[in-house]
Amino acid sequence: MTNKLRSEKLEIERIIFIGRTYKEYLNMFDLSLPELERKKILDCPAGACSFSAIGRQKGLNIEACDIAYYFNRVDLYEKGKEDIQHTIEKMKNSKDNYNWNYFKNIEDLKYQRQQAL
Repeated sequence: MTNKLRSEKLEIERIIFIGRTYKEYLNMFDLSLPELERKKILDCPAGACSFSAIGRQKGLNIEACDIAYYFNRVDLYEKGKEDIQHTIEKMKNSKDNYNWNYFKNIEDLKYQRQQAL
C-alpha cells in the first residue's frame, strides 16, 4: 500500500454510536412499507438508527435492541453527537474513496446521521 493510499484510508480508533435513517434502511435493503406490514421485525444491533422509531409511527411491529442501550438516553445522545463529529472529521481525509450517489457529500452524510440520532 502506498503512503498516499494509507493517508486516505478511513481510520476510526474507537467504537462509534451512529446510525441510519428509516429511509436509508428502506433503500439499503430495497424494502417498502407494504412489504413490512404485518411482520415482526427485530433491528439488532439498532445503534442510533431511526428505523424502529419511524417504523413504529407508521404502524410497524419493530423492536430495537443494542448492547449500547444499557446506557441512558442522554449519555447515548451525547456520545452519538460526538461520534458523528469524530467520524465526519476522519472522513474528510478519505472522502475520495466513497461513491457519493446516495449522499450528496460529507455534509449531507452528517445531516442524515444527525437525523437518525
